[in-house]
Amino acid sequence: MMHAAIQWPDVSDACYWPMAVDYAVYQYNHGPKLVTTTAPIDLLLKTMVPQHQLHNLHVWGSPAYVLDPKLQDGQKIPKWSPCLRQGVFLICCLSTL
Repeated sequence: MMHAAIQWPDVSDACYWPMAVDYAVYQYNHGPKLVTTTAPIDLLLKTMVPQHQLHNLHVWGSPAYVLDPKLQDGQKIPKWSPCLRQGVFLICCLSTL
């Protein structure tokens, strides 16, 4: 949050702190630990979450680029119009057990 406030002061806001903390808790619970090499959620649920899902974890508040929806659908856009827009990666993880 501090880095986002310094780099992008016009987009960062203090109301995002609860989402940032929630995402940090999500990462802690779903990331493998050094000693046991299993995630705390795996120990709690006695299951094994596929490790390829860890590739979906990103740095919270980092810049994200979103492709134009027309290009996502396979359509064409005019040559000089922008094909993507810049945003900020914000996610709120609502953990349900």
